[in-house]
Amino acid sequence: SAYLAAMDAVSKLGHQLGEQLHAFHGLFGSTDAETERLSREVLASGRLLRETCVRPMETVWRDHISRPMGRWLKWHSQIRQAAEQRRKLQTDVDSYQRRLAAARQRRDAEDVARRESKLEAAQVALAKLAQWMDEQFDQLAGACGTRLGPCLSALVACQLHFHAHHHERT
Repeated sequence: SAYLAAMDAVSKLGHQLGEQLHAFHGLFGSTDAETERLSREVLASGRLLRETCVRPMETVWRDHISRPMGRWLKWHSQIRQAAEQRRKLQTDVDSYQRRLAAARQRRDAEDVARRESKLEAAQVALAKLAQWMDEQFDQLAGACGTRLGPCLSALVACQLHFHAHHHERT
């Protein structure tokens, strides 16, 4: 974001400098072709910088950094909530196991059946949640290697395009 702001400021300053040179040229009615050419080149350079670097970098920032980061923060919140839910489910499973053992010692068949049912439901819920979390971590691990690649490729492409285009003009 600071980089984009700096690039935007540079392009705006280039544009302002070109306008001031052009105004200076017009104010004194100068017929100096060199000053006129310079003011036009500065204006063109400011536009070129904005078109070839700033706008594409804004797009790269938005599409490859800002939006994915927002998705990651949302994902992080979901994982944090799932971890808390998993902790509670594990506590429930442990509690149901202790209560089931106590019911078996009392030889209360009705209570044993009820506690077995609760224990089984909690174990199924815990297994489903653990599977979902494993899938999420696998997706994250698979995405880590590809997160920066497009950003860096786009930045290099912008720089190459700008330098190639600028080289053609000089």
